[in-house]
Amino acid sequence: MVAGEFNGLVSNPPWLALSKIADNPYKEALSQRAEAFGIKPEGPSHLHIELATIFLLHAVGRYLQSGAAVGCIVPDTVLNGHHHNPFRLGQYSDAKRSVDFTVEKIWRVESGTFKNEACILFGRKTPLAKGTSTPIPGALARENGLTPLTFERIERGNRIAWTDNPAATAGKAGFFNPAPFRQGADVMPRTLIFHEIAPAPAPSGRVQWSVKPIDKSTSTLGFVIKDAKKHKGFRITPRTVPDRYIFDVLTSNLLTPFELGTALKGFLPIEKNAQNNWGPVTPITLAAEPAAKAAFDEILAEFGSTDLTKYFAAIDSDRKKLTQQHVPASGYLVVTGAGGKVVCAAHAPVTAFRIDRLILDQTLYWAPVGTEDEALYLAGALNSEAVNKVIQEFQPRGAFGERHVHTLAHEATPKYDPDEVSHQEVATTTQQLFAEYLAEKSSSKALQNMLDPNGSKLDVRRRKIRDVIKHLPSYQQYEAACSSLYGVEVA
Repeated sequence: MVAGEFNGLVSNPPWLALSKIADNPYKEALSQRAEAFGIKPEGPSHLHIELATIFLLHAVGRYLQSGAAVGCIVPDTVLNGHHHNPFRLGQYSDAKRSVDFTVEKIWRVESGTFKNEACILFGRKTPLAKGTSTPIPGALARENGLTPLTFERIERGNRIAWTDNPAATAGKAGFFNPAPFRQGADVMPRTLIFHEIAPAPAPSGRVQWSVKPIDKSTSTLGFVIKDAKKHKGFRITPRTVPDRYIFDVLTSNLLTPFELGTALKGFLPIEKNAQNNWGPVTPITLAAEPAAKAAFDEILAEFGSTDLTKYFAAIDSDRKKLTQQHVPASGYLVVTGAGGKVVCAAHAPVTAFRIDRLILDQTLYWAPVGTEDEALYLAGALNSEAVNKVIQEFQPRGAFGERHVHTLAHEATPKYDPDEVSHQEVATTTQQLFAEYLAEKSSSKALQNMLDPNGSKLDVRRRKIRDVIKHLPSYQQYEAACSSLYGVEVA
């Protein structure tokens, strides 16, 4: 009775990521609607489908007459968040359930007005002219009035952002794949995998490990389970287990600018199969090791399933993030953090790790590269202030500013070319800066303390270390090389 009957819409739809709805049946209906509208994001962002744009498109498509006016309050992440990229691209205009909608004006709402950052989209129910680069007029909406703004459409490959920051258009446009970066596996829940693990006496020719619970108040590993949200009360029964179930795990807590700490020991029921892919250990193999089987029986009971394949699948995820971990036996490993406001990277020779026992966690992205120069180039570029300036307008914003760097910095970074002078300059200045950092670390107790994951929060440690690095002799030369690479100026 009311479909297509209204000539205007003023809306404040719910702001909520679909992942927050848990197992409510409504979740599946919303996911299907997002897919029908063409705004379901790809990759890791598919978990963060936002209700606001689903509701907006549903209301415009169902209730409004052609040409009707629209004003809708939405999260600020609509301007730049990866999960809203399909919406900004206008994929709803030719989707399975297509909607006519054109954004004509944007107001950025003054920070602090709501708990989360917000903006207001104004537009009409008219066919969208896709691909236009025309600026969008707008304003900053404050309690005492409007200050005019202009929102530019800036692009990085297949990503688009709407920004009112003129400096954001200064960087070199591009969508790159500088190295085969992959996200690590879901090494969770932490309390089931990480324990106090130390070498144990064993018969000649065998290697065994003592496994016992971590004491959060006294252990150097307290940080690993400190913020655990699941299975917080689980405590494994102390046992001695074979070496084959002990793995070296790298997580973001070990990553600080230019430095990757000693891997954590993880207890996992996995092994390489005939195709050299990780998979769950077979029940027959496990039955031959009674102590290990008893320990994994405890873990599986806490997990909620006695099926090893289900436990492995939870770690592997639906994107096979563990199955696909193939670290070569030579070369260098470059890693970056998945979260946070500021990009953080480090490199190390693969010989620094037990490659046949190395597992990378989903809080990291990792890539193998062939030469030290390429590793230095990537670590230097991805730790620079310049790269953060380039990606800033593509980062979603929360109450505390930008967050979730994920692959944004990778996509803004050109692939290493040994014949490119600007690339060599980044590698050379990074090598010098890294040498100065190592010298400073060897003599500075304060810097050594900053590397301790138990010392303070990860973002605080990284910030303090960056401050130390900025005072090293070659830092200005290094940052100038990175600024030249990205085509931006850094104050």
